[in-house]
Amino acid sequence: MAGSSRADMVKDLGAIRIYGDGSVYRLKLDELDISAIPVMCEDSVCWKDFTYDEPSDLLRIYKPKSTTGTSSDVHKLPIIVYLHGGGFCVGSREWPTCHNGCLRLTSSTGAVVVAPDFGLSPEHRVPAIFDNIIHAVRWIGGRARDEWLSEGEGGRVEIDLERVFVVGDSSGRTVAHHLAVRLGMYNSLISQLNCQERFFAERLGSPASQVLEAGVAGRRDHPWANPFNPSSPDLEASVLRCILVIAGGNEIMKDRIEDYVKRLAEMGKAVEYRVFEGQYHDFFLNDSYSETGGEVAQAIKHFIFETCA
Repeated sequence: MAGSSRADMVKDLGAIRIYGDGSVYRLKLDELDISAIPVMCEDSVCWKDFTYDEPSDLLRIYKPKSTTGTSSDVHKLPIIVYLHGGGFCVGSREWPTCHNGCLRLTSSTGAVVVAPDFGLSPEHRVPAIFDNIIHAVRWIGGRARDEWLSEGEGGRVEIDLERVFVVGDSSGRTVAHHLAVRLGMYNSLISQLNCQERFFAERLGSPASQVLEAGVAGRRDHPWANPFNPSSPDLEASVLRCILVIAGGNEIMKDRIEDYVKRLAEMGKAVEYRVFEGQYHDFFLNDSYSETGGEVAQAIKHFIFETCA
């Protein structure tokens, strides 16, 4: 077994093993069940990996190949920042579930999708992960006229920094929430959407939207996991509007999702709640090219181009 020559194992968390000498071993992609998931081929989308923080922090950018559906010679496309799940401990833009979901979002919405990898626990603890992602978002802001991004069939492409959305699944929802709240307090242009157990997207002061929630180390009421903890940022005072929440009908945390919707509505936030019956945790990413996956993608598209127009 990998790591057998190290000091005695302290914790075996399935996909991650922590050893007595402090070393960490994460199962490689081909050692995980998800490696059997087929990687989709989407002819309407092209993608490329970039380094956003030397020496090793990478992100993957997806863009539509064709922008001929618009009338201008310069096509300004909204941005979706996708944050993967994995309990803060595992996950990557390279996982087939993540890659397929980003392909689906790009092809269905016509947006540029950015999927960053970021520091994982226990080496990188919450809230350091949030700082890592803020760095990635600022890096994106400096690439608005990147040569590769600008190339498009039908005209020149630019990313629209006035329309930035953040998508997070599972623990990625938590990262997305705190990212939006933190940046929103400084009137930054950042929005977000959550594509899984719950979808919510909220508008921050300028054109923007966002998402939220998950658990931290099993502590449901930790301030980083519970947005309504007295020690959490004040959501009532935050500029969060125009919220879309999507949940699977069989989502294990559905009670907390509905409580989230109810309490935000009581704060005067405009919340739309949609339930996909029969669906479970991570239902969009687990089968993003299913009929239901298409419906979810269309809901996101409507949110971006209609609700937040």
